[in-house]
Amino acid sequence: AATASCGGGDNTQLMKYVLKNIIEERMDIGNALRDAKLYSSAALYNSRYFNILGDPILNVLPPLTIGSIAGIPDSVQARQTVNLSGDYENSINEIGEIRVYESIYNRFYENDLLVFIYNQWVNEHYEVDYTNNGHTFYFGNIEINNGEYVAQFIVPDDVHSGDEGRILNYVYDSSSSTDYLNCYLPMKLSSIPVSALSTGSPEVQLWLDSEFFIAGDYVSTDPTLIAHIEDENGINILGSPGHGILLIIDESINPIEITDGFMYYTGSATEGELSWQLNDLSEGNHTLQLIVFDNFNNPTVAETNFVSKRSGKVSIEQMLLYPNPMDDDGYFTFVITEDSDITITVYTLTGRKIKTIKQLNSPAGYNQIYWNGKDADGDDIANNTYFYKIKAKQLTNNKITEKIGKLIILK
Repeated sequence: AATASCGGGDNTQLMKYVLKNIIEERMDIGNALRDAKLYSSAALYNSRYFNILGDPILNVLPPLTIGSIAGIPDSVQARQTVNLSGDYENSINEIGEIRVYESIYNRFYENDLLVFIYNQWVNEHYEVDYTNNGHTFYFGNIEINNGEYVAQFIVPDDVHSGDEGRILNYVYDSSSSTDYLNCYLPMKLSSIPVSALSTGSPEVQLWLDSEFFIAGDYVSTDPTLIAHIEDENGINILGSPGHGILLIIDESINPIEITDGFMYYTGSATEGELSWQLNDLSEGNHTLQLIVFDNFNNPTVAETNFVSKRSGKVSIEQMLLYPNPMDDDGYFTFVITEDSDITITVYTLTGRKIKTIKQLNSPAGYNQIYWNGKDADGDDIANNTYFYKIKAKQLTNNKITEKIGKLIILK
C-alpha cells in the first residue's frame, strides 16, 4: 500500500513489475517489490511511498504451468463432445480439477441519464464497448495417474463464438507439496452446432441435508440443498440468461441462480452434484423447485417440500417401526431435526429392558436403524406387544429428547 499521495501512471508501472516478479520470476513479496523499485520504469520518488504491511518473505506463488493438453479440434462447436488427454510430464497420482471456458466476447452498453451540470439538468447519452471474460461451461474432477489423464466435455448451445477459449487443469501434488497447472489456450469456439441427438430433459433428485431426506421431512432453518443431476448431453452451467440452474423457494417470483454450486462427478461429462447452502428460512412448511437445463437447453423442473424447524433441542418426528407387526426383523425409522447420537431401547409391557441399539453421529433428517428382532442374548422374542424408546442426544449441546412407541411381534 502507498503511505502518501502518489501518481496513477507510476503506480501502474510499479505494480505491473511487482506482479511480473511474483508470477514469472516466482519471487516472494519483499523481493518482488524491492526489485520493482530498482528496475521498473516507475519514478523512484513515487515508488518510495509503497511499503509492505506484513511478512516480506511471504510467497503467493501461482501453480507451476507444465505439460500439455492434446486432442482438441481446430474449432470446437456447440453440441460437440470433445475427448482430450493431458500430460503433466511427471509422476503425479492425484485428483485434478478441470475447467473449460468459453471465449471472451464483446459487449455493448448504452444508457440515457439525467445529470446535474452547471446548475441545470442535462440529458446525457452513454455508450460503452467492453470485453467480457468467457464463463465456465465444464467444471469437474479428473483422476491423474502417473501424470496422465483423459477427460471429456460437451459444448452447450449458447456458447459464445470466439478464438480465446481456455482449458485449465489444476492439481495439488501432496507428495511434493507443489501445485501444478495444465493449460490449453487459445481454443477456437463456434456457436454453430454439430448434428447431435437430443435425448430429452435432465433427471434430477433432490435432498436436504442428506440423501436420507424424503419429501415432507423436518430440516433446520439453514439446510443444505443437494441435487443429483444427470443428462446424456451434459448439464448447462454456462449461466447464460434464462438457462442457469435456478432455485425457487415457496413459489417466489425472484428465482435464485445457483449454477456455481454444480460440479461434475470425477471423470464424468453427463452427471454431477449440486450443493447449495440455504439460510434463514422461516419455521414451517416450504416448497422448493429446481430448474435445470441440459446443454441443448431442454429444461427440467424438480420439486420437493419440507418443514423447517429452528435449531435448538432436537426433535424426533415421524417415528415408525417397519413392518409393525414384525415377524422376523425390521427397521426403526424416524426423522430428527439435529445431528444426534441415537439410543433405541425395547421393553416388555412390565418395563423390563430386553434390547438396546446405539447409533452414533446420526445426521439430521430421515434415519433408519436395523433390528434383527432378537433380545440382548440373541434369542427370539415371543409374540406379544412391546414398547420402544428412541433417545436422541444432540451432538452440539448434549440436549436429550426421548419418544416412546409401540411394537407388536407376531410370527
